[in-house]
Amino acid sequence: MEAGVEQLAQFETYKFGENDAQETDLVSIRRGSTASNFQTPTAIVRVENLDAVFRSSETRRLLLRVPEFNFPIFDLAKSTDGHPLLALGHHLIQDSGLLNKLNLDSTKFINFMATIESGYHANLAFHNSIHAADVLHCINYLVQTPSIRSVFTDLELLAIYIAASIHDFDHPGVNNQFLIATADHRALLYNDKSVLENHHCASAFEVMARKDCSFLSTLDRAEYKSLRENVVDMVLATDLAQHFSLLTMFKKKVLTGDTFDPLGTREDRTLLMQMLMKCSDVSNPTKVGPEYDLWIDRIHEEWYMQGDMEKALGLPYSAFCNRDGPHASNPASSQTGFINFIVSPLYEAFRAWAPIEEVWQGLEYNKKRWADATAASETQSLKPRKSKPGLKLAPSPLDTSSPSIHNRSPMRLKSLFSPSSSISAQQSMVSAASSSSSKHLKLTRSKSTTHAMLQLDSSSSSVSPRLPPAVHFRRRGSDSGNLK
Repeated sequence: MEAGVEQLAQFETYKFGENDAQETDLVSIRRGSTASNFQTPTAIVRVENLDAVFRSSETRRLLLRVPEFNFPIFDLAKSTDGHPLLALGHHLIQDSGLLNKLNLDSTKFINFMATIESGYHANLAFHNSIHAADVLHCINYLVQTPSIRSVFTDLELLAIYIAASIHDFDHPGVNNQFLIATADHRALLYNDKSVLENHHCASAFEVMARKDCSFLSTLDRAEYKSLRENVVDMVLATDLAQHFSLLTMFKKKVLTGDTFDPLGTREDRTLLMQMLMKCSDVSNPTKVGPEYDLWIDRIHEEWYMQGDMEKALGLPYSAFCNRDGPHASNPASSQTGFINFIVSPLYEAFRAWAPIEEVWQGLEYNKKRWADATAASETQSLKPRKSKPGLKLAPSPLDTSSPSIHNRSPMRLKSLFSPSSSISAQQSMVSAASSSSSKHLKLTRSKSTTHAMLQLDSSSSSVSPRLPPAVHFRRRGSDSGNLK
């Protein structure tokens, strides 16, 4: 970590102007004769506790584990006081010497990363800066495979790191279909095509255009153009609407002929970058350990929040967004389909070109885990139920043996089964739990971190629609188009 101490000292003594401390840029987007202003988090963000982010012994200890695939990303979020993306980005880009090799300004780089991290909304359960840091870690792991690392130049490696860091920047917690259905200004701006992905990219480059964040300003025009093209291509590739076309193109080159040459062909090198980005973005089911269960809890909660808004607006529920649906309490339904139709074919094709055995073994383990859970659930449903009149079955107690990443008592939503494998990493996973019909789980959030926690609320059995503060709606043609 010594490699960035001097630059960090400069950052700590950097004098922020009054406008920098208070300014929030309003980006005007003109559509015909009507201008719609929406708030974009491009104001310079100052990290007050840099010691926690960069210099604490726990952070240093965790960063030594970056080469591990099953990296404890939630522990890093805690040790850095809610700044995992800044800490990991600094470690990979600054401490690796990449900025020095490319003669880039380290202070502006820290400004950029801190501002990008602030643009990930902490009130979201899944699409927050922890997810961005997790994707950044995964893509670094894949890139460091010897057969892959030799393909890319330092400038291309920087583009890969930037793309991973910004790929969900300013995510509102709802999907493209929701934005299109509600005539959101971003859907109108991007003509319903890769709405969020275009927004992530454009907003992040707005941040980079600020002089205090323009750490790429020393690149010449050709270098910047090349880097920008690579970043845009990678971020747009995360749109699942493009999934099958990109996968088919990759499989055609790799599996049906010896035509894939990323070292010698720019087109193939771009395709490899896109595959790396896609694999990293959906890597949760390849992880063996409690982090995967946490991610399942978080994505379901975010889906349910969208479902609550769809219900309030009279829209049909999107897939898996109905918290009262028949499969709401069983994550096997969503995870099995996600793995079988998206993740497994993607990694199977990638594995045909690059050796990623540890990653593949983790995916196969979880694939079998969910299949076993589904089979057990189907068997249980076929058994006749016996009950006595007036007798109510007590709910299973929630497991409190697993320490919370917040060192607090509130419990997160549990998976519905305990893994039977002897893999040591799985022994720490929490056991199954269910709740009575008079109770429900609600999301609460710590003001001091980006973490989300789930607490058991026994005060009411009804769930009212909840609109997260990061999402506002605008009627088509209305002048009130402010979005935070």
